[in-house]
Amino acid sequence: MIERADVEREIVDDEAMLEQVAGLLEGGTDLAKWPEDARDALALALGDSSMSGSETWKAVTLRRHLFGPAGIVPQQLTAIRAPSAAARRRAEVLRSGLPACVRYRVAMYLLQPSR
Repeated sequence: MIERADVEREIVDDEAMLEQVAGLLEGGTDLAKWPEDARDALALALGDSSMSGSETWKAVTLRRHLFGPAGIVPQQLTAIRAPSAAARRRAEVLRSGLPACVRYRVAMYLLQPSR
């Protein structure tokens, strides 16, 4: 049985991931320097074949917010094959919260060749 403290800890962890990804994007950090879990969460948030219809639309909105109207996702951000439940949960948090935390087209730098 899941304890209340476990749920609260997961919520805090998810919020920390959202803040971390927002900071990495706003700071223009190269993807190679991102922590693996943050990179995987963003990749899943941008596109996961097992998403529901509403989550798919959130992903489209996130792609357009980060990369402009075309919503092109960098090749370096490919979703992991068998994501854990925690990775899926973090991706959902990013889909819902990231557009409100970062400026429009903040991730355009990721479409450029590596520095």
